[in-house]
Amino acid sequence: MPAAMTHYIHAEAVIKALDKRGINTDVKMVLWGAQGPDIMYFHRAMPYQLGKSLRRVGSMLHKSGPERLISTMAELCRDEYSDVVSYAYGFLCHYALDRTAHPYVYAMQEKYAEKEKIKYNHSYIHNLIEHNIDIIILKDAKSLRPADVNIDNVLSTDNNIIKRQSELLNAALSAIMPKRKIKTEKIEQAFYDMHRNTKTMIDHGVKKRFVLFLEKILHTGPVLSSLIEGEESDGMMDYMNLSKESWKNPFDKVGRSYNDNFYEVLDRAVSDAVNLILKFIEYKGGRFDGSITDNITFNRGITANQ
Repeated sequence: MPAAMTHYIHAEAVIKALDKRGINTDVKMVLWGAQGPDIMYFHRAMPYQLGKSLRRVGSMLHKSGPERLISTMAELCRDEYSDVVSYAYGFLCHYALDRTAHPYVYAMQEKYAEKEKIKYNHSYIHNLIEHNIDIIILKDAKSLRPADVNIDNVLSTDNNIIKRQSELLNAALSAIMPKRKIKTEKIEQAFYDMHRNTKTMIDHGVKKRFVLFLEKILHTGPVLSSLIEGEESDGMMDYMNLSKESWKNPFDKVGRSYNDNFYEVLDRAVSDAVNLILKFIEYKGGRFDGSITDNITFNRGITANQ
């Protein structure tokens, strides 16, 4: 998944596009929704955070077809959860960016591994690419470094907002996974953990250099440093594909070739999010009974089970 700041920048662009169409949103909820199931990767992620993590649930949501989850959210937002519909819009932002940008990141991951002759776990490269894109996008869009961002303005800690979002998400999960009992309080905890841990993983000048030093001594590869938002991109590759080299989604059996740079991928993801939200609104209102998502997965950008 693209990292948190890229989802934030993308969601802001979608909010502006919706506003032009006369669709009002609660910005705080959209920005939280834009982090999608990633909140579960941050849940109990630190050694000092006790308790079982929801990480596996997050992984399952990214890998499985999302149609039942999204259509269930739309049904729930018709009545009891109508006040939290902006969170659902944000969740669709996350989904749109993931399914559009993930194939790009996987393609860059393969290029990086080949170029650098990487032998360690390629998931570390995946994280490294996403966080470098985060740094570049944030600088281009807002002239900010990650350390300059006030996380409180991106991820609200309003108790009522987090409670209602958690209730909607848990109601949807309970409907599609009735055997997996998750307490709403655990999901609330995941929201707070993401807020707290995002702050922890931002480098203010020393943290990343120290971690890189340890990784070099221990020969671990970028196990932790790939998750830390540094001050500048490391410049190890053309992360934005400004050179317009061709790339392919490694999971697409058709083998289609693209040469989009990441800015073009991001623009496509904004359009995709708006279209998904419009279909969601129609479905919620009973004016559309087709598939909102075509069951394209978050993580591979192809139809589930393809």
